[in-house]
Amino acid sequence: MRLIDNWRQWPRMYSQWAFTTIAGIQGSVLAFMTKDQLDAPVLFYPSLTWGAAVAAVTTALAVSGFVGRLFAQDIPAAP
Repeated sequence: MRLIDNWRQWPRMYSQWAFTTIAGIQGSVLAFMTKDQLDAPVLFYPSLTWGAAVAAVTTALAVSGFVGRLFAQDIPAAP
């Protein structure tokens, strides 16, 4: 296994992946889950519902993706 050449630019790549994951969660998981499924408690943490868990994961990804966007986004010129 070998690292990619620009691995030091991980914050820029991470923010893109975080926002893409948010779109995937919102577009697939929430589109196919019914209201009853979203209101069901999580198996090992019964005080948390699936809807709240999805919202927490989405919020965590959004905040961490936004922090990744605070890093300089300029791309160096190709050699």
